[in-house]
Amino acid sequence: MPKRRLLWHLFPSYAATALLAVLGVGWVALRQFEQSHLSAVRDDLRARADFLDGQLGPEIPNDRAPFADFCRRFGPASGIRITLILPTGQVDCDSQNRPEELENQLNRPEIRRALSGEARDAIRYNQALDQRVIYMAVPVLRNDSVFGVFYLSTPLTALDQARSRIEIQILLVGLAIGVCALPLAWWVARDVGRPLDQMRQAADRLAGGQWGTRAAIPDPQEPAALAESFNRMASQLQQRIGILIQHNNEQKAVLTSMAEGVLAVDNQERVISLNEASGKLLGLNLSQARGRRLHEVVRNADLTRFISRALGCQEPIEADVLFDFVANVSHELKTPVTSIKGFVETLLDGAMKDPDAAERFLRIVAKQADRLHAIIEDLLSLSKIEQSEDAADIVLEPNPVRAVLEAAANTCQAGAIERNIAVVLTCDEQLKARINPLLLEQAVVNLLDNAIKYSEPGRDVHVTAGESNGEVTISIVDRGSGIASEHLSRIFERFYRVDRARSRKLGGTGLGLAIVKHIVQAHHGRVTVDSTLGVGSTFTVHLPRA
Repeated sequence: MPKRRLLWHLFPSYAATALLAVLGVGWVALRQFEQSHLSAVRDDLRARADFLDGQLGPEIPNDRAPFADFCRRFGPASGIRITLILPTGQVDCDSQNRPEELENQLNRPEIRRALSGEARDAIRYNQALDQRVIYMAVPVLRNDSVFGVFYLSTPLTALDQARSRIEIQILLVGLAIGVCALPLAWWVARDVGRPLDQMRQAADRLAGGQWGTRAAIPDPQEPAALAESFNRMASQLQQRIGILIQHNNEQKAVLTSMAEGVLAVDNQERVISLNEASGKLLGLNLSQARGRRLHEVVRNADLTRFISRALGCQEPIEADVLFDFVANVSHELKTPVTSIKGFVETLLDGAMKDPDAAERFLRIVAKQADRLHAIIEDLLSLSKIEQSEDAADIVLEPNPVRAVLEAAANTCQAGAIERNIAVVLTCDEQLKARINPLLLEQAVVNLLDNAIKYSEPGRDVHVTAGESNGEVTISIVDRGSGIASEHLSRIFERFYRVDRARSRKLGGTGLGLAIVKHIVQAHHGRVTVDSTLGVGSTFTVHLPRA
């Protein structure tokens, strides 16, 4: 006996189709109404933003207290909350609250888009008002740059009330049609839904691990074909799951018994698995690391680079990877300590009786002690900067950049004179950035000191500051020996040196550029380097504009 086609089971559902048509038309009408109303609200908010822009004036006043008072009067009178937000995300004035009571607003996407010069709006539910609110972010432009953002918001009370009334009317019409179509819909749902429900229950049992589950074959042709396909799939799945479980158990037994650490990652460097030995070595467990990128759970640049190389190679590769920052520190401290100890023992063994030898040995001891002191000072500076950065204790305020550069140049003047090098400074007196002057001066001193040390005598070092692509840039340019390209990606690592012998001879600790990187990061900026062997190097600090 041939199976009946599913079409004949669905024919009586035309009543339901009619109901859906009514609801669909109603929904479209409701959407058109809402969009029309929202468009009018957006236009109104934009117009009010333009009005506020005119009130602010063509030149932004330093004292914006009168404008804030105007906003506190104008906002409640117009039913709109008015907020002026600076590029840092801080609130400059608000028509309802004091600015210092409000949190930073950069986490809102519409504000970030407005800071890039594009007006944006968003609709969100406000828990405090218990209703939807539309927010409009409009950039405040002066001299082709964004001074800030007008952030206007108003409740959508009228829209929501009108929408509720329309929804009730649509619901009543739909309910009337639904009551008429209910007998036919019930009959269709019972006849068509029964085999589908049976297959759903079978699928749930299969998903729960009952691999022997099979679906009953119903009468209609289409559900019958679906059930037969389901049963074939269940048989194949049961067979493959069995094979996978067997392989997994074998693999797990092998990995668990291995003394070597085994770590598996996918093409996106996400952790797939690791055995017990690998977990102990890296200080990880699989439940915490699975699915996360390797660099998020293992703080080791060498291992991350090795994994990246392995993913990009077709052949097996091997490399040595060193862990633990303490090992690097110990190695750096051990060199001067060993030297000091050796020469002191030599002096105690009798060399102190020879005035010339004793003076030479004591000068070496003093030099190594200075090196040890410099390493400790740089470590303390780096630790202090990192702690302040993590705790957000570093205060950044708009300040002139030239004064910082002049102070750094004066600090390095003695070393420059000794090597017959002139420091050429180019910076506009009016250039400002949001900085911590003392920290930025330390970073520039480190870069400038390196440029002087590694430049040939008689060659000038140029310090240039200006604005480019919406940011303040500070470039230190030397005409020294340059840096090979294979070192450029690592020179900001702690204790990494391009030429260890020369660096130690010149008194370098291997921490100067690491300190520069952390200071610049604390300023929400970045530092880049461009270098050519035999030509020189250019280190550039990129900072947000004030």
